[in-house]
Amino acid sequence: MPDNPPEEDIIHRSVLKGSVNLRSSVKKWKTTVLFTLNGFYYRMPEFRKKGNPEVKLYTPWENVYGVDLSRDKGLKLTKNIYLSLERDKLVDTKKIFWVHAKKFFLKFLPLIIEKKEEWLKQNQDNPEIKKGIKRFMDKTLTNFKREYEKILSK
Repeated sequence: MPDNPPEEDIIHRSVLKGSVNLRSSVKKWKTTVLFTLNGFYYRMPEFRKKGNPEVKLYTPWENVYGVDLSRDKGLKLTKNIYLSLERDKLVDTKKIFWVHAKKFFLKFLPLIIEKKEEWLKQNQDNPEIKKGIKRFMDKTLTNFKREYEKILSK
């Protein structure tokens, strides 16, 4: 696992399953994810290289693309890369798995919302950042707030 910077404390550690859509196929892997207050570390195989060497990656919370609460219950990192919770089908019923997922999202969705709001405030008057990016961040922030309210209501 990548070394976490000394100024960042690990607040949660979990094994998640990753998946990436590559044109004609879906590649899957399992990875240990280290969550910090500013983002998370994980590993991802480079599927286009021989032997699939692993790459250590860091994603800040404000760059999380979306949340999937329906089937996989996970984080959407880009349009085609997901990290989702894994259900142990021998132990977890669907109801118990939803309880675990709800705890996970209640812990991290407020953090994602806070980081996206900070980013929007910091870059509100920055002329170097295109309006489309700001609109996209605002739209994803609204979506995260809506998903958070859904979880709270269930």
